[in-house]
Formats: sequence, C-alpha cells, structure tokens
Amino acid sequence: MQGQATLVDRFNSWLRRNRFTLPSCPISHRENWSVAEHVVEFRQYQGGFSSAGVGSVYPAVMIICDDCGYTMFINAAIAGLV
Repeated sequence: MQGQATLVDRFNSWLRRNRFTLPSCPISHRENWSVAEHVVEFRQYQGGFSSAGVGSVYPAVMIICDDCGYTMFINAAIAGLV
C-alpha cells in the first residue's frame, strides 16, 4: 500500500482544501485532536433489535480529543472519504 494516502491524510487534506479548522474541545477547551484511522458507521435505530442489512448506514470519521476523549464525527460520505 506504499504511496496510498491514509484516511488521516485524506481527512487532513479535505480540511485544508476547504479551509476548515477544528474547534477547541467543548470539554477540555484545548485543540489536541487525533483522527481515527478507520471509518465508523452509524445505523438506523431498529427498536433495539439487530439492524444488520436493514435501514440506512451513515459512515463517519471520528475526531477524538487527546486530553479528555470527547469525540466528534464528520460524515465521511459528505467529506468524500468513502
């Protein structure tokens, strides 16, 4: 996979390209963020039952505060990462 940009690289490139900046953490008030190395997904709630193969799935990139663990999510499809 040499030469292939990681998700973190692609996310940071998306931030720069759009001139976006990450905010201060609402808990720690610091700006120490890490980007998870993989896309996670949110599934449509199915009343507490398994929803595998049913409903919508929303891919997201996790941005995690290095100081307190607060986590925010950016929609990976809208960011063009999936």
